Formats: sequence, structure tokens, C-alpha cells
Amino acid sequence: MRIQSSKLSKEKRFVEPLTDAAGDCLCTEGIMAEMLWTPSPARVAGTNLSRFIRFVNARRKKDFREYDELYRWSVESIGDFWADLWEFAGIRTSRIYEEIVDDPRRCPVPAGFPGRA
Repeated sequence: MRIQSSKLSKEKRFVEPLTDAAGDCLCTEGIMAEMLWTPSPARVAGTNLSRFIRFVNARRKKDFREYDELYRWSVESIGDFWADLWEFAGIRTSRIYEEIVDDPRRCPVPAGFPGRA
């Protein structure tokens, strides 16, 4: 399972230029940065993110292998993502939530877990 973005090469990565809210470049060019360290596959497999990906894969019958896939699903299936994170993290309250989000279409952020105590 790979955690780093598939858009990054193993040796160097291109850091996008800084932009303001209108998308105008705040600097003249991107920055090249060398990859300083890459964790071993065993270390990656032991991270909480990898454990969460495996949890979601088993629970939702998915086959996510990278963070980008999990992220895409999390914004497309907001309620399922937060329900799984709630369960995975072992959050305990005096009563179960009544719904996950009040309106997933609402921006910027829907009210999460309304009715929880």
C-alpha cells in the first residue's frame, strides 16, 4: 500500500507555486525539493492511515491502495467516511449519533454528528 501521492516521483517532487485566492502566482517559479526520506513498506503498513484504509476496505468492500483514493471517496461519501472514522477511532458518547451530517451539500462544512452527546 502506498501512502504518498502518486503524483510524486521517488527522487524529486515539484512543489506547486504559491497562489493567492484569485489564483495569481505569488512567486515566479516552483521549488524543486529532493525526497529526504522514504519509510519502509512495514513502517507504512503500521501507520494509523494504513490501518484506517484497511478498515474502510474491509467494511465497505473497497480496494483503496493510496491516500488519493481514500480522499476522493471521503469527499464523495461524506457520511460513510465520518461513520467509519467514528467507529475506527473508537469514539464513545453517552448516546449514539442520530445522523452523520445534517446536509452534506452545505458549504463550507455541514454540522457533524447532530444529536450526539
